[in-house]
Amino acid sequence: MILYLQDDGGTIIFGIDESKNFEICGVYDINDIQKKVILQCKNMEPPVRALYNVIQINGKDILVMEIPSVSYYERPCYYKGKGKYEGSYVRVGDAGLKMTEFEIYSYESDKKRDFADNRVISDEDLVLKDNDLINQFLTNIKNSKPNLSKNVPDEQILELSHIYKKINQH
Repeated sequence: MILYLQDDGGTIIFGIDESKNFEICGVYDINDIQKKVILQCKNMEPPVRALYNVIQINGKDILVMEIPSVSYYERPCYYKGKGKYEGSYVRVGDAGLKMTEFEIYSYESDKKRDFADNRVISDEDLVLKDNDLINQFLTNIKNSKPNLSKNVPDEQILELSHIYKKINQH
């Protein structure tokens, strides 16, 4: 079993047969599965602390595991036995895909606050007070990263770009 973590964590259900139209089949031994999952969770970095619920449906035991999300700065969560580059996965639909080196690099650079596109601006006050320039910057970001503009408000984009905080200080 591999744990795939996304932004909001996830749920894993044991005792349902996907190949048989999600038929409830139950599990062979709740305690054994819990022990195996706990061991797998301990072998993740950072360790995963799953929450367990046992449900009985039609006399069959179902094990439901709630996997909490991992803090953005603790990502990627990976299987220690394979290491960060071979043991990091991302969930895409029904598939668990190995993370690319770039995806892992993105998390690592964010941890260090090491952004390749950060540059020192010599005349900072003029740039930060120029609303036309700020609007042009936001337009460029939104055009180059459409998903960002759909999900992140302008103020947060400026904050992530280290501009918003400075504007508010002036």
